[in-house]
Amino acid sequence: MPAGSTGGSGSLNLGALPEAVQHIVRAAYGDATGHIFLISALIGVVGVIAAVAMRQVTLRDSLDLPAELMGAAVAADAIDGAPPVDGGAPRNADPTSSKP
Repeated sequence: MPAGSTGGSGSLNLGALPEAVQHIVRAAYGDATGHIFLISALIGVVGVIAAVAMRQVTLRDSLDLPAELMGAAVAADAIDGAPPVDGGAPRNADPTSSKP
């Protein structure tokens, strides 16, 4: 290594290597890439199996707000058109509209 150079500052130039070393480096990179894809595929399969094996859990479908905060939440529905927290239609919803 020349005195003024630092390690890890460039990319691998396969053309500058001897033919035997080029073959070894290409084989090593090819094997490593194949292993990475194989491991990634196995992780994906394990993830799909885990997702299928999970039991379905119903999440909460209502807000448990104190009475004093419920009025503010219902009033906010009239402003932003968000789904109502009290179970009714938003105050600004068009009753003749077919859109949900």
